[in-house]
Amino acid sequence: MHRLNDPALPELDVALDCERMRQRVAHASGRSPHEVLGCAIERVKYRPGRSAVVLYRLSVEGSSPEALVYATVYPAGIALRAFPDDRKLPGLRLLAEPARLGAEVLGTPCTLARVSYFPEHAYTARITLNQGTQTFYAKTQSTARGERTFALLQYLHKENLRCARPLLYHAASATLFQEAVAGTTAESLAAQRRFSSTLAARVGAGVAALHAVDLDGLDGVDAGTCLARLREVIRVLGSVLPRAAARAYAVMTQLERQPPPPAAPATLHGDLHLNNILVDAGRIALVDLDDLRRGPAELELGSFVAALLYRAALHGRRGMHQEDIEHFLAGYAEHASRPVRIDQVGWYAAAALIHERAWRCLTSLKPGRLALIDELIGEASELAFEPCLI
Repeated sequence: MHRLNDPALPELDVALDCERMRQRVAHASGRSPHEVLGCAIERVKYRPGRSAVVLYRLSVEGSSPEALVYATVYPAGIALRAFPDDRKLPGLRLLAEPARLGAEVLGTPCTLARVSYFPEHAYTARITLNQGTQTFYAKTQSTARGERTFALLQYLHKENLRCARPLLYHAASATLFQEAVAGTTAESLAAQRRFSSTLAARVGAGVAALHAVDLDGLDGVDAGTCLARLREVIRVLGSVLPRAAARAYAVMTQLERQPPPPAAPATLHGDLHLNNILVDAGRIALVDLDDLRRGPAELELGSFVAALLYRAALHGRRGMHQEDIEHFLAGYAEHASRPVRIDQVGWYAAAALIHERAWRCLTSLKPGRLALIDELIGEASELAFEPCLI
């Protein structure tokens, strides 16, 4: 885990050192240090100059396979909480007790398995019924989006869009239950080098289908939204990586000179990347639709292009991902309800490389990610000053 010297968070370095935290997290989990066989950091969310959340996974002797503890790092020190105690996820206690969940909500016995946990933000569990013959997912969040997502998913199903079918929204625990969607993530296929040009084009067609759906009441985004976010990210970046921030500022200045004009809004996924795309026998499904919004199609296409460029930088496969980008955009164009401007896709991709991808490299503090920031800003500079995607 990468470490940064942040004067506003004097104990951040301690929180990122499992050996120094081992005794404290053991006690927070209700165990003595000798019962904890191992301690690993599973996730970090770092907000420079403000706070950090660190999730620890503990291997415990003679007990369950793992225990979870998370630390919130403040300027004044570190606060620890053991799963399922989460100050912003009251629904977590329900999803931590399969007997209670089965009796109070599902009306039948069930088993639970953790899928993902982002402390103080969201938790997803896989639920199985009838001796494993039926599987679905439950997600509880810190924001009141689950009820809205439930209604939106119902509408998308009526529009025959391939996505998770909503089953139930449990208001008391702010938990959304969804049917499992068959398929393998596009990320898994890419890792196995099975993400073909044909598949990239089908992903483009699937995104075009979502964009064509007319949904009311969604938050709006546009070029102004991207520039405002870019300014904020560069401001924060300047406090910890001033040289990178100066290069990013030059990119932003260039983007400000020629922002894309207003365009007819589309329904955007809001968090489109390979892990949120499922592939089943060549069919595409989009999942994790909590961030649906309305905005220019080019904005989302640029964000997805930035995600592919980031993945190429991470794995050193830029040439192959360039082909993926070309086929993705071609597949989208073939099924889109309106023509898209490739130069505008490049503009949004340049912005997203900084305010989405470089920013996540900083806030996740994963090994090797900070070293990618300069490369991502370089990619953004190429797109900003010489916009050419295909």
